[in-house]
Amino acid sequence: MGKASSSKKVARAARAGSTHKGPERRELGFPLAIALTVLLGSALVLYARADESAAVEPKLGTHWHAAYGIYNCDKWEAPAADSGTDPDGIHTHDQDSTADGGVMHVHPFNSTAAGANAKLGVFFDTLGIKASNDQIEFPSGVVLKNGAMCGDKPGVLQIVRFDADNSATAGEVSLKDFDNIRYRKDREAFTIALVPEGTEVPRPTSIPLLDTLSDIEPTTGSTGATGDTGASGTTGASGDTGASGATGTGASGASTTTAASAPTTTAP
Repeated sequence: MGKASSSKKVARAARAGSTHKGPERRELGFPLAIALTVLLGSALVLYARADESAAVEPKLGTHWHAAYGIYNCDKWEAPAADSGTDPDGIHTHDQDSTADGGVMHVHPFNSTAAGANAKLGVFFDTLGIKASNDQIEFPSGVVLKNGAMCGDKPGVLQIVRFDADNSATAGEVSLKDFDNIRYRKDREAFTIALVPEGTEVPRPTSIPLLDTLSDIEPTTGSTGATGDTGASGTTGASGDTGASGATGTGASGASTTTAASAPTTTAP
């Protein structure tokens, strides 16, 4: 009896030991998994924030330009008109000007329009353009409405971003949240379009105007060219030599050069 009882006790102890170690391992594994998940999530958040902060532009004092156009099914509408007010620093100029119509000027005056806040929504607010996911309404009365018919096909409302300096680059299409489209760099181009699905959206026709804007400061080289013009003005001093031709009197003729007076002193 004594040996059997001892054997049972040993067996029970072994079973108790084995059932105790399993949960202990599981209890350690679960917090480790949670910790790894938290660390990985934190790393991804930090990476996303770093990437976003690197793209935050333009800053206060920056002066960028972007071409834009309004494409309605198969034709260009007139660009939006200057509203006459610009509280934040993102605006356009005269819609009828061949030198400036269809150009966005992006030079933030305050934090409302700078950095991550430099968005098309600021431009829309300045000009009185009303944008939602379903339609974009312009002060001129033009309305681009998602699903409106372009001929016999429904149109898709979209804004397409282009690189103004690289016509080979495909456009980036946005189908919603138009107010939140951010400016990323100088010399972009945006086509606000309503076209049937699958239709290629054209680049704005105002892109060439980015090279002819009058509010861009002249370069140092241009200033130097003005100086050259001033230098050529000194050739006017040679006119004094011509004046010496009036050496009718011998006294004044003596003060002139011989070469200049020779032709004028041939009297008999």
